[in-house]
Amino acid sequence: MDSEYIIFVIDTSNSMQRGAWPLVQKKLQEALEVYPEVKGMQVMNDDGIYMFSQYEGKWIPDTAGRRRIILSTLGSWQPFSNSSPVEGIIEAIRGYHAADKRISLYVFGDEFSGTAIQPVLDEVDRMNRSTGGAERRVRIHAVGFRP
Repeated sequence: MDSEYIIFVIDTSNSMQRGAWPLVQKKLQEALEVYPEVKGMQVMNDDGIYMFSQYEGKWIPDTAGRRRIILSTLGSWQPFSNSSPVEGIIEAIRGYHAADKRISLYVFGDEFSGTAIQPVLDEVDRMNRSTGGAERRVRIHAVGFRP
């Protein structure tokens, strides 16, 4: 696999909860199956609110039981969301990037609520550059859902 650590940033807005939530659950399970074993994982919403506050700033251990708890908790997880992934992406990069770790970041969402996307792309691009400039701190994957 391309990464030893995975982070999920999930839009928990009303439009996602009403329209796409069963598919979000399925796609999260599928993503976890792609990584049968990792050194750590993390789950937060698009505002950077952690699914498990006791693991804020730490990696969630990868066990079969923990994976089941993540999938089960997702079913009823409804923290506030502004429907913009910026805060979650920034929290993930700032909080978890380390030069010795290969990290994949998965962003699940259905829309962007801001006024312009280019400033968001510029900020994510800036945050995700290594000090050398060309390398990326984390590998970002986006999964879009129809509202």
